[in-house]
Amino acid sequence: MKQAKTFSQYLADFISNKKALTLKNQGTKKPNGNWHQIDLRGNGLLIKHCQNDLEAHLACFVRKALENNNCVNKDATGQITSYPGLYIRYLKHYLDLRLEVGTANYGSKVGDIMQLVAQSFEFNLPLLGQLVDPDGATYYRFDYHQVKPTNMTIEQLAKVPDSELALGDLIIDLNHCEPILLSGVSGTGKTSALELLIAQMALKLRHTSKYTPMLYVSDPKFSDLKTYVDLIGSNEWTQTAQTPAEIAFMLQDVVSNMNERYRAMQALPNAIGKTALDLGFAPQFLIIDEYSSLLASLGNSKPDKAIKAQIEQSMTQLVQKARQASILVIISLQRAAVDSGLTSNIRANCDLKILLGNSDATTISMLFGSQADNKLPQIDEIGGGYFLRSNMQQPEKFYVPRFNLTQVVKAYQPTPRERIMKAGKLVDQLLEKQDYNFEKLTQIKSELTKLTRLVKNKLVLTALNEALNATNQALKIEHYNEDIMLQIQYNLDRAGDRIVYDM
Repeated sequence: MKQAKTFSQYLADFISNKKALTLKNQGTKKPNGNWHQIDLRGNGLLIKHCQNDLEAHLACFVRKALENNNCVNKDATGQITSYPGLYIRYLKHYLDLRLEVGTANYGSKVGDIMQLVAQSFEFNLPLLGQLVDPDGATYYRFDYHQVKPTNMTIEQLAKVPDSELALGDLIIDLNHCEPILLSGVSGTGKTSALELLIAQMALKLRHTSKYTPMLYVSDPKFSDLKTYVDLIGSNEWTQTAQTPAEIAFMLQDVVSNMNERYRAMQALPNAIGKTALDLGFAPQFLIIDEYSSLLASLGNSKPDKAIKAQIEQSMTQLVQKARQASILVIISLQRAAVDSGLTSNIRANCDLKILLGNSDATTISMLFGSQADNKLPQIDEIGGGYFLRSNMQQPEKFYVPRFNLTQVVKAYQPTPRERIMKAGKLVDQLLEKQDYNFEKLTQIKSELTKLTRLVKNKLVLTALNEALNATNQALKIEHYNEDIMLQIQYNLDRAGDRIVYDM
């Protein structure tokens, strides 16, 4: 029959346990990195050993789990003499826990304890996986602030600050314009991410009073991206290209524009250390969609090799130098693997790497390093993914917000008055230079044609048709005629004075 403990024995056990729980008897050494220790004594009524309630509850929970699983050090009498050290590290959306056990080997028990933490309704901390610190020790990552899919309305789009682009929890700071590498196979939401970014870019460019706004878009797979840009943008501040030759030429334009920006910046006072945005320039954006497909479409002929070399040379210059010129470069492709066509120089200079959806171990390793290989929890919804900046140790999860593309296109359409003003501006330019310009006349015709389909007022429609007839006449004679240009201007003024439109 087991003999009951005396009061003296209970007192001795109590004192022994108190000594074992002193902080000096928890763990053997603090791990390197941004870890801090959770005191397993927790918080009492009088003495608060932990920084917050979460840590206090974790301290008590883990201490009991350690004792129940015999993950403690004991003396010959069976008294506990010391505990492993419990360490915590907070990230934006995650928290990491690590048990410092010294030379002890508890097998799978540490992992079992972490599973108990994840399963407890007390904490609501889903376990995302186990990772390895640089010193070889295992730690466990929990979903601290759970990232969930969201919606983005037209009104929310308009409220994104001028200096930012927003993809849910991923914020892109235009004051830094870090080159971006975006990877995602078909069906992961990559195109939606680009469309949402373009919608925000268009808002920043269409009404800006700053110098030289511009959006360049490469669409080598002849998808809907070019059509989308044409619908919500203006040819005054957008340029699109689709064939490899067109894209190579456009990239040369971007490089020339970048160098011209730098020359203009150097001529300004107090320009040292400033970005173009700091000095009053508008941001510029370059999106290269399906970069791998673009390069793969080029063969081994001499012209194709020359185009490929020009594309790679331009892209190398841009990812290295465009940041201070406030030109944001986004390279989109399906798999950022070795065979993607990305040079190591271009990949290394992309300071923000984004992976949408799930991918193979090689792509994950190429984007985020071998540390993340097979350690990222699975993405179970379209638009979900991970991002890693050059100053981050681990990728963070995010979701591209859902948005209504049809509403965006409708909301971004220029009003009839804006179209008249755009055509009128082009006419003024031709009159001032007394020049025949086929491209500008074609733009005037395009705006007038769209207006005749939009306007219902008969007086306005009459003026627009007369302006359109005069424009067709100007295109037909193929030389500058002031009387015709004045006729176009006069009818545009008539239409502008009488137009009825919805703001």
